[in-house]
Amino acid sequence: MNLKGNNAEKFATTLIIFFVLFLVYILVCIIFKTMTGTNLESMVKDGMSFAVTGITPVVAILLFSDWREQHKLMKNEANIERILLDLNNVDRKIKKFLNVSLSLRADAIEIENLIPLKPEIDQCSQDINTIFLQLRFFDFKVNDKEIKDTCTQFLTEIIFVLTQCKFCLDHYEKTINNSNEADNEKAFLNASKTLLMGSVKTYWDKSSEKFSQIDKLSKKYVIES
Repeated sequence: MNLKGNNAEKFATTLIIFFVLFLVYILVCIIFKTMTGTNLESMVKDGMSFAVTGITPVVAILLFSDWREQHKLMKNEANIERILLDLNNVDRKIKKFLNVSLSLRADAIEIENLIPLKPEIDQCSQDINTIFLQLRFFDFKVNDKEIKDTCTQFLTEIIFVLTQCKFCLDHYEKTINNSNEADNEKAFLNASKTLLMGSVKTYWDKSSEKFSQIDKLSKKYVIES
């Protein structure tokens, strides 16, 4: 007995079971008609009642199966929506850090502009860890390697940019606070600025493309109304 498939298949299965039970009851009554003395009208009425009673558990199983499958789909949709929302929030934060780090003419990095955002940068790191945990849980439930790998690659790129921001801040503070090694720290700071400037030029296009790809992959988990 196939209780899987779409609603039409389930309905057909239920009808088949109903008629089988009905016919079995009628045949049994006909065979023992001489013993029971029942007429055709009574056999049909009792056969209908017997068949309805017989398919009641089947209908209950089908309804439970539908509810369980719908519940599973709703959870998957909610989980992937949460991942996409958190990814979008982190992406916007990174773009904010990159934008703030630019000079007025957008041709140089001004680390001083990032200093007030240090708490937000630290929070961004925590947000990324949360997304990784959400992604691992989602992959455990659905085993979707494609979306897992794509999200992981995107998060890795975000971490790379975030690390550059932290390196710049770290070397900037060392340059100010340690006059004995100021020249060395300035060299590291300039190198960090160069890397961060490169990210400013490339991150927007790459991130938009990556997020669009993840959004497209997630469509399979959206329940159609």
